[in-house]
Amino acid sequence: MECEGFKIDKEELERLETKYREEINELENKVFVMVGRKFNLSSPKQLGEVLFDELGINLASNKKKSTSIEILNEIQDRHPVVPLIIRWRSISKLYSTYIVGFQNIIGNDGKIHTVFNQALTATGRLSSSEPNLQNIPIRTEEGKALRKMFVPTHKDGMICSADYSQ
Repeated sequence: MECEGFKIDKEELERLETKYREEINELENKVFVMVGRKFNLSSPKQLGEVLFDELGINLASNKKKSTSIEILNEIQDRHPVVPLIIRWRSISKLYSTYIVGFQNIIGNDGKIHTVFNQALTATGRLSSSEPNLQNIPIRTEEGKALRKMFVPTHKDGMICSADYSQ
């Protein structure tokens, strides 16, 4: 499986790259308009200053002013910019990890060659690394779209996914 690799539909990859890049730009612009200025959305320090100091979003008294996803989920109903930031983070992560990440490792054969580890899990299952193909989301629409990039190697081939119950 490592030698055979997983064929990537480059047209689908490029389509998703455009789609996600456009959504990221659109979300950034909406956030900047709502906040009234541009800042580095990737900077926890700058984001914290915007959310808690400039917008005055309050946390429970014992909470630290953090921009972790747990805190953002907790405060998402306190200002309309917070859900946009959560969505921006989600799409940005998928974009950098899978879209840009895959573009950098597709071989000349049009495939991604992951490494399967047989002895790293306590359950005896195979794990995948370089890249970890098991971390692609499965339940979200974005995850389903990312999985569509993987196509059969041969014209009449198919991709089979299997797992066993613990």
